[in-house]
Amino acid sequence: MMGNYQPRAVKEGSMRTRIIMLSVLVTTGLTTEPKIIDRAAEEKKYPDLQETEKQHDKNIQEAYGRLSAYGPLVAMTAKDRATAFREKAEPMRFEHTFRFVKFTPRNTYIRYVKETPEMLFAGLGDIKTIQELIAAKTKQANDAGIQLAAFTPQSRDGVELTQFNFVIRQDPDRERATGSRRKSVMLFYKAGGAPDTQGDLQLDLVVTRIVEDDYDAGVKNLEVIIDPSPSTPGTDDVVTLHRYNLKVTNCALVATMSNTPNYPHRADFKRKFYTRLLDHFDTLYRMVDTYAKRDGNDVNEKTLTRMRDGLDY
Repeated sequence: MMGNYQPRAVKEGSMRTRIIMLSVLVTTGLTTEPKIIDRAAEEKKYPDLQETEKQHDKNIQEAYGRLSAYGPLVAMTAKDRATAFREKAEPMRFEHTFRFVKFTPRNTYIRYVKETPEMLFAGLGDIKTIQELIAAKTKQANDAGIQLAAFTPQSRDGVELTQFNFVIRQDPDRERATGSRRKSVMLFYKAGGAPDTQGDLQLDLVVTRIVEDDYDAGVKNLEVIIDPSPSTPGTDDVVTLHRYNLKVTNCALVATMSNTPNYPHRADFKRKFYTRLLDHFDTLYRMVDTYAKRDGNDVNEKTLTRMRDGLDY
């Protein structure tokens, strides 16, 4: 009996410890709940910051306008992909070696892509879980008074331009690649205006992927940013997905990010990341487009103009 005896002070101390631990668990559980953003209060308290954000939205729309001109690359890359398969099946047929897109900037490659859930959400885990997560975050935005439609993949045709570099480790006797860092922007289009005009294909979906693979460090970072409606002003419906080392994927909508002096998340996303990203890839896409259209109508018109001008001297 004496061996099981505990002083009263010890029992009370043990009970207080349990209560404190339970309080910590309850408090931690409460702090992990997502915060609902009050956009109306932000507009009232910080109008200048909201006006700055609107200007960033205009910059993004202008960038989308420039990217919409690269719709013809979709058909070119689709034909190049089919030709590559034919060349592999019949390597002696020289006509299969022709490619519309032969040149891309350094450390980049371009390819035709078809919009499917498997392609868009690759590397993020179970597809159904990801779609349910996006739907839940959209409902959270709707509950906060921001009416958005949940993103649902369709079957649009698009083109993806990827820029990459290698993660290099310097060993005592040599350098070796231990991984890679890649960023890409996919552009998906739909038929729109009159044929043979710039409005023939309209930009309908923009997807960004940023991947970091470092095998030595055991790090795999994946960011996916989806804008389901680039043709309409505003970026509230932009979806951001993040997965680290095959852990649970995190999802956030730009609509539910803060834009206050202490937490200017929406403005920072647009100014420090998204506008810079679109401008950078506009430059890369323009280079690819210029090389690919070297035999197009614009180039031929300039060539004929030079010929006619040559008669004057």
